[in-house]
Amino acid sequence: MRMLLLILPVVLLIASDSSADSGQVTWLWHSDDVPFLRVDSVVDGIQVHLRRGERVERDTPNERVEVRELITNRQQFEDAYWRLSGGVIFPHGGGSPLRIRVTGLPFGRHIVHIRYYAHEGRSINMYAKIINAQPDGRKYPGSWSLGCGIPQCNLISGLGYSDPGSLWDLKMGTAGNKEEPTSEVTLQLERGRFHGVLRVQGIFIDSYPSLDQSATQAATPENQQMQEKILSSGPTDEDGQTVYGVKVASGSLKIKPKSFDSIRGYPLADAIIIRAARGEWENRQVVVYSPSQDLSNVQLEVSPLRGDDGNVIASENLLLAPVGFVKIGDQFARSLHGWEPSPILDYMREVTIKQHDVQPLWYRVFVPRDAAAGTYRGSVTVRPDNAPAYTVPVNLEVWDFTVPQSSQMNFVVGGQHRSVMVQYKMQPVVIYGGFDPGNPWPDEELAEWKKRGVRRINVAYFKKAQVTDEDIQGLLARIDSGLKALERHGLRDSAYTYMYDEAPGAWIPTMRRVSAAVKERFADLPIATTFHDATYGQESNLPDIDIWCQRVITVDPDRVAAARKRGKTIWYYTAGPTQKPMPGLLYSNSYMDTRQMLGFMAFAYGSQGFLFHNSRVDYAPVISSEGAYTNCQPRLMFPQGPGDGALYLRGPHGPLPSARMEAIRDGLEDYDYLYIARELMVEVEAKDVSTPGLSKLAARIRPYFALENDLVQSATQFIQAPEQLTEARQAVAQYIVMSSALLQ
Repeated sequence: MRMLLLILPVVLLIASDSSADSGQVTWLWHSDDVPFLRVDSVVDGIQVHLRRGERVERDTPNERVEVRELITNRQQFEDAYWRLSGGVIFPHGGGSPLRIRVTGLPFGRHIVHIRYYAHEGRSINMYAKIINAQPDGRKYPGSWSLGCGIPQCNLISGLGYSDPGSLWDLKMGTAGNKEEPTSEVTLQLERGRFHGVLRVQGIFIDSYPSLDQSATQAATPENQQMQEKILSSGPTDEDGQTVYGVKVASGSLKIKPKSFDSIRGYPLADAIIIRAARGEWENRQVVVYSPSQDLSNVQLEVSPLRGDDGNVIASENLLLAPVGFVKIGDQFARSLHGWEPSPILDYMREVTIKQHDVQPLWYRVFVPRDAAAGTYRGSVTVRPDNAPAYTVPVNLEVWDFTVPQSSQMNFVVGGQHRSVMVQYKMQPVVIYGGFDPGNPWPDEELAEWKKRGVRRINVAYFKKAQVTDEDIQGLLARIDSGLKALERHGLRDSAYTYMYDEAPGAWIPTMRRVSAAVKERFADLPIATTFHDATYGQESNLPDIDIWCQRVITVDPDRVAAARKRGKTIWYYTAGPTQKPMPGLLYSNSYMDTRQMLGFMAFAYGSQGFLFHNSRVDYAPVISSEGAYTNCQPRLMFPQGPGDGALYLRGPHGPLPSARMEAIRDGLEDYDYLYIARELMVEVEAKDVSTPGLSKLAARIRPYFALENDLVQSATQFIQAPEQLTEARQAVAQYIVMSSALLQ
């Protein structure tokens, strides 16, 4: 039966899930001619046609292991390779051609790979073609044939003679491109010269659907339902049909342009409703979708917010701007490919919105620190050149309390444009830097830090495996210079020093010596490190370390509580490309990942800070070349980690904030809500002045002070629904307002 698939013309129908924003892998066959699929990556409607003109010779091993179950992932496939001895055998002298035609692939480009086994460990030679025939028989541009000999061919990993039993991948090439995408690939393996037996063990195709194709126009029941939902509000034509849809979504929802998937299942409102404290920044997204035409030069207008008592929040505190899209392409893992929302294009006062696109517009309000509590009303308007305008009402309720200018949760980062960091309530000096006597911090910048309430400023970084007295004296001199600069502006209490970033255990004696020297000279200066000690200094005997920074996944709440009783401060951090279900700060993370990690999750873990290694901005200026689609190419630090080390982008007139930065600030403000509520709860209980209503609210929010609540179970289990977090925030805010009034 296994041979039948190779001898007779066969059509295999392969079905699974699909995603227009990510690449897909199709395993055509392996050594026993069983189709191997990745369950998360194949498309409905793929047809695979295998055809042979002549019988293929094959060896007859003494023992054959059959795979009787469908293998559903690549790792299982690779594990099974070593147990399988079948395959398409090209013996000495060649063998007849094998042709495979694949139709129904996602419209885009496709990379064909061959996995082969060089039986005798000799050099091999094989001829192959990728043939993409149009209906009239002509070839697509870019079709080609490949002759490859080892070790001359550098397309095969592991150059040179292959060891007996080795498996290799041959990347044959690409069929189709952006200009000429295709949904069909024909592959032909032809007779070649072999100095040893070659088994073609498997063929697979990496499929990259066109990033410019929108999945919203696909005629599916799910899309029809979403279109009806979005088009339930928006301007109408003379026949009463909605011209384009306008809805309001949470600012904590990452909305992608080419699919409804990112908003499916989430609440979409007809008005902007915001509740916020004084000194707080809050966001919503106005979602625009046009099924019938591009919306040309859509002007974005905001009105001031006016209170019932005549108070006004001026337009300078408001923003309505397109969310820009960044292309995650071939340099990153296939599963990440697509257009990711990130930069807030605040320099654009109008934008063209493509037909079938889901375009978010970022609405942000800053509540002035002197604003009166109460209700404020206003509106936003989208005004295309070629369609009627549409106005969305805004309702803002200002809570009667004020959040701090700089969060109690110390988000420690650094990089260019430190003023932007401070505006987003971050601590602005990079951990690998500190004070440079040759390039001191400007006095006007220090004055701004003081005004903004900056809490943590790194004065020096140090890391050496072996140190001399001269090294230590140089470090102490740098620290002293930095402290004097801060002291002139009343920032001495914000200082700390960071040392021994992720140092190995063998360095403990040196760390102990250096930290002791710093403490002897500057007894009140906190010392921070990311050296890993799960006991926060007890096992390593490092008593002079004050701030212990540990990876999120390793933080233990009980040990954190014990360390804080000893006077230690606990921060946490992520490093490298964080993978689900871990939270992080990358393009691949949801906004809720980021917000939870810095807000409710951080508070539940007892973390008082978050350390981020840097935020560099060395891209060319981001320019919107077509609507909200930008030319930005994300920094490649890790194939799995687009966006690591870069929180914002360079715009034509300066740094561009990103939706990820907004999520960071939202999380820091969530933390401050919880911090204020807990402080008030302690005071209420100490004075025994509670009321039944306040006690009920206290019981509702107290679980958020520890893990295993309805928002955060652990660092890998936490809710992604923004509306649930909004409800929790509202309960915390109500407790703050009621307890503050009672205590007064």
